[in-house]
Amino acid sequence: MTGLDDVFNFSTDLGGKQLAVISSVNMRNICASTMPTRILTSVHVPRPLRGQGHGSRVLDAFCELADQYVVDIYVDPRPHDACPISMLDLFKWYERRNFVAFGGIFRRTARRI
Repeated sequence: MTGLDDVFNFSTDLGGKQLAVISSVNMRNICASTMPTRILTSVHVPRPLRGQGHGSRVLDAFCELADQYVVDIYVDPRPHDACPISMLDLFKWYERRNFVAFGGIFRRTARRI
Protein backbone atom coordinates (compact mmCIF):
# COMPACT_ATOMS: atom_id res chain seq x y z
CA MET A 1 0.00 0.00 0.00
CA THR A 2 2.97 2.31 0.25
CA GLY A 3 2.69 3.14 -3.43
CA LEU A 4 -1.12 3.27 -3.27
CA ASP A 5 -1.37 0.56 -5.88
CA ASP A 6 -4.52 0.21 -7.97
CA VAL A 7 -5.95 -2.79 -6.13
CA PHE A 8 -4.93 -3.95 -2.68
CA ASN A 9 -5.81 -7.31 -1.18
CA PHE A 10 -5.08 -7.99 2.47
CA SER A 11 -5.64 -11.32 4.14
CA THR A 12 -5.01 -13.29 7.27
CA ASP A 13 -4.42 -16.99 7.38
CA LEU A 14 -3.88 -19.79 9.83
CA GLY A 15 -1.71 -22.67 8.78
CA GLY A 16 -2.22 -21.91 5.09
CA LYS A 17 -6.01 -21.59 5.44
CA GLN A 18 -7.32 -18.18 4.40
CA LEU A 19 -9.49 -16.74 7.18
CA ALA A 20 -10.45 -13.32 5.86
CA VAL A 21 -9.76 -11.16 2.83
CA ILE A 22 -10.14 -7.41 2.30
CA SER A 23 -10.13 -5.91 -1.16
CA SER A 24 -9.85 -2.20 -1.83
CA VAL A 25 -9.35 0.12 -4.77
CA ASN A 26 -7.39 3.34 -5.05
CA MET A 27 -9.97 6.13 -5.16
CA ARG A 28 -7.80 8.12 -7.57
CA ASN A 29 -8.81 5.60 -10.23
CA ILE A 30 -12.46 6.56 -9.74
CA CYS A 31 -12.32 10.30 -9.22
CA ALA A 32 -9.82 13.11 -9.27
CA SER A 33 -8.97 12.74 -5.60
CA THR A 34 -5.57 14.09 -4.60
CA MET A 35 -5.77 12.65 -1.07
CA PRO A 36 -4.53 9.15 -0.35
CA THR A 37 -7.90 7.42 -0.14
CA ARG A 38 -9.11 3.87 -0.63
CA ILE A 39 -12.54 2.43 -1.26
CA LEU A 40 -13.07 -0.76 0.70
CA THR A 41 -14.82 -3.04 -1.77
CA SER A 42 -15.05 -6.27 0.20
CA VAL A 43 -14.47 -7.90 3.56
CA HIS A 44 -14.95 -11.62 3.02
CA VAL A 45 -14.78 -14.48 5.50
CA PRO A 46 -15.59 -18.00 4.29
CA ARG A 47 -18.96 -19.16 5.63
CA PRO A 48 -17.67 -21.89 7.98
CA LEU A 49 -15.31 -19.39 9.64
CA ARG A 50 -17.78 -16.53 10.24
CA GLY A 51 -18.63 -15.31 13.72
CA GLN A 52 -15.13 -16.05 15.08
CA GLY A 53 -13.70 -12.54 14.79
CA HIS A 54 -11.57 -13.11 11.68
CA GLY A 55 -13.22 -10.28 9.72
CA SER A 56 -12.79 -7.93 12.67
CA ARG A 57 -9.11 -8.79 13.02
CA VAL A 58 -8.34 -8.31 9.33
CA LEU A 59 -10.28 -5.01 9.18
CA ASP A 60 -8.53 -3.76 12.33
CA ALA A 61 -5.14 -4.62 10.81
CA PHE A 62 -6.13 -2.92 7.54
CA CYS A 63 -7.16 0.22 9.45
CA GLU A 64 -3.84 0.23 11.32
CA LEU A 65 -2.01 0.01 8.00
CA ALA A 66 -4.13 2.86 6.61
CA ASP A 67 -3.25 4.92 9.69
CA GLN A 68 0.43 4.18 9.22
CA TYR A 69 0.30 5.56 5.67
CA VAL A 70 -2.31 8.26 6.49
CA VAL A 71 -4.92 6.88 4.09
CA ASP A 72 -8.66 7.52 4.50
CA ILE A 73 -11.06 4.66 3.79
CA TYR A 74 -14.58 4.76 2.34
CA VAL A 75 -17.06 1.88 2.33
CA ASP A 76 -20.66 1.32 1.27
CA PRO A 77 -21.58 -1.39 3.81
CA ARG A 78 -23.69 -4.17 2.38
CA PRO A 79 -23.98 -7.76 3.51
CA HIS A 80 -23.13 -10.22 0.76
CA ASP A 81 -22.99 -13.91 0.10
CA ALA A 82 -26.17 -14.61 2.08
CA CYS A 83 -24.50 -13.16 5.17
CA PRO A 84 -26.87 -13.31 8.15
CA ILE A 85 -25.80 -9.92 9.59
CA SER A 86 -28.41 -7.15 9.61
CA MET A 87 -27.67 -3.76 8.07
CA LEU A 88 -27.88 -2.15 11.53
CA ASP A 89 -25.35 -4.62 12.96
CA LEU A 90 -23.10 -4.11 9.94
CA PHE A 91 -23.22 -0.33 10.42
CA LYS A 92 -22.36 -0.77 14.10
CA TRP A 93 -19.47 -3.08 13.16
CA TYR A 94 -17.93 -0.35 11.01
CA GLU A 95 -18.71 2.38 13.54
CA ARG A 96 -16.73 0.48 16.20
CA ARG A 97 -13.74 0.99 13.91
CA ASN A 98 -14.29 4.75 13.66
CA PHE A 99 -16.17 4.77 10.36
CA VAL A 100 -18.83 7.50 10.27
CA ALA A 101 -21.77 8.07 7.95
CA PHE A 102 -20.71 10.37 5.13
CA GLY A 103 -23.11 11.18 2.29
CA GLY A 104 -24.77 7.76 2.15
CA ILE A 105 -21.54 5.81 2.69
CA PHE A 106 -19.15 5.40 5.59
CA ARG A 107 -15.78 7.11 5.90
CA ARG A 108 -12.86 6.46 8.21
CA THR A 109 -10.35 9.27 8.45
CA ALA A 110 -6.83 8.09 9.03
CA ARG A 111 -5.47 8.72 12.50
CA ARG A 112 -2.18 10.50 12.35
CA ILE A 113 0.21 8.33 14.34
